[in-house]
Amino acid sequence: MTEQTLTSIRMEFKSKVDELDDIPDMINNAYDKLKIISLASYWFYSDKRDEIQEKLKEVIAEIKKAVEGMFAPWLFVDYASKWQQVGAAVSKVYGIQNRESNNLEGNWDGDAYKSFKDSRGFQATAMNTIQELCEKIHTQLLIIAEEGRNFYKSAIDNLATIISDAGTFAGEAATTAGASVPFTVGTLNNAITATVELTVQAITDFAEVQTKVWIASNELENMIKSPKGLAVNDAGNDAWPGPNTIEYDNKEDGWKWNS
Repeated sequence: MTEQTLTSIRMEFKSKVDELDDIPDMINNAYDKLKIISLASYWFYSDKRDEIQEKLKEVIAEIKKAVEGMFAPWLFVDYASKWQQVGAAVSKVYGIQNRESNNLEGNWDGDAYKSFKDSRGFQATAMNTIQELCEKIHTQLLIIAEEGRNFYKSAIDNLATIISDAGTFAGEAATTAGASVPFTVGTLNNAITATVELTVQAITDFAEVQTKVWIASNELENMIKSPKGLAVNDAGNDAWPGPNTIEYDNKEDGWKWNS
């Protein structure tokens, strides 16, 4: 899933929502052509038109709620990328620390060496933890983003069906000067009712996605609480491990440089 994909879906969703706003007037204008042929038929089938309008009103109200959150998947992908960048930066430092020219392994001994080795071990453990943490957060954010993408793609498909059915109804009404309305208004009502129900159900089901987001957010929050390898400072906050300075300045410990 790329940023370009999400941008395309977001723009398509917004376009379909804008088109949906025009559908009620389109249907009314098409239905009004029936007046020219038969006023009695116009009144006889008006309940079908009203049912369609009620369903459209329902789906428009529901879909507007989804508009408010349509940037969320894009943001989650963006945040996932940033966490991955942090992990990559830490991994690079970890690699630098483990270079033979930097770790000095086998080149000296004594208490100072032991303190240096302890400090390097503390740093390595902390960096490994941060790398794992970044990868887990990256994965969780992408899972959430994918759930959002699936929802908006489903909504686009359902809206496209509504728009297509309404367009067919209006087009036939125009070409037949309203004569087709008595034969197609019931079909349109059934089609829109079915599609609206699917759309509303999809929005209802999205509550499950929101639950997953809530669960994931709790997991992410717990991940960053006192991660393994990080120290705790005097204030009780997580802190990067400091060096082990014990015996660094002891000149009587018999340490030597191994040539």
